[in-house]
Amino acid sequence: MDTQKVRAIQRQIAKLTASLTQAADEGSVPTFEEVAKKHLAAKLSSPGLRPATKRSFEYNVRCHLLPAFGALPIDKLTGVNWNEWVAKVRSTPGSLTRFFNARKALTEILNAAKDEGVIERTPKLENPDEPKNVGRVLEESEILSIIRNTTYPLFKLFFYVLWKTGCRPREILKWEWSFIQWNEPGHSWIEIPARISKTVRARKIPLNPDVSKALKRIFDKGPSSPFVFPNRKHEGQPQLSYHGAWRTACTRAGISAVPYDLRRTFITRAAAAGAPLLYVAKLLDTSVKMIEAFYAKSQKEVMEGIVA
Repeated sequence: MDTQKVRAIQRQIAKLTASLTQAADEGSVPTFEEVAKKHLAAKLSSPGLRPATKRSFEYNVRCHLLPAFGALPIDKLTGVNWNEWVAKVRSTPGSLTRFFNARKALTEILNAAKDEGVIERTPKLENPDEPKNVGRVLEESEILSIIRNTTYPLFKLFFYVLWKTGCRPREILKWEWSFIQWNEPGHSWIEIPARISKTVRARKIPLNPDVSKALKRIFDKGPSSPFVFPNRKHEGQPQLSYHGAWRTACTRAGISAVPYDLRRTFITRAAAAGAPLLYVAKLLDTSVKMIEAFYAKSQKEVMEGIVA
């Protein structure tokens, strides 16, 4: 983002802050539009966010949230208003994705307003359109079929590593060769720095022996990039997008799945095999509570399949 644009955003933030302060001094409550635009301007000026994240957030604020709630005083925005909006959009194409993205953006704005003391508490945003059976545990034959039908070798390796480690996809894409400690090909470790972790927590984990051997073969040849999965056009940068390759592979394989199903599969299989949940949580930078909440159904299905 160029300097002039940053300064323009900073002026906009200052103007909106002054407006909110004046409203508070006068005893009135700002509208949702005022608070949302202030938070949007701050988000767009953040240097640490990806451009795609900024575009998505701005789209949801300008195209969905402001038309729906902009004129409301922010302390009058309730779960009833939210449910009324959901009822209007849930029957239209793409409503499921729109619903989740809009709720995420709205929650973020309301939490920011609470932190700033503009509102005392945030309303509960119910989930009446919660999808059923989102995500599943994949069979090994399905995973192998997806990998076989992946056309570009870089993504074949990426999906294989995702399957065998269970790490978050965007974290794996930022792996650098310097993170790996080569004790020997089958017993290597990788240090995940806080700067690439979703939770901003550093950790050191053992590499799956098969993954370690596959990566060692590439490393011994002298990779041309510091990144394990370099950008296809700019090798000095990490690859950022993998969804197109995944969709193509799944279409060719005739399988319905999402990339996170590989992480779900890893966690579920590890738990079903008797691995302590605390160990799995530490390994994959999550929590026992999250595993029990989001993977319990999958684990139940796996166990039922085993005893059937």
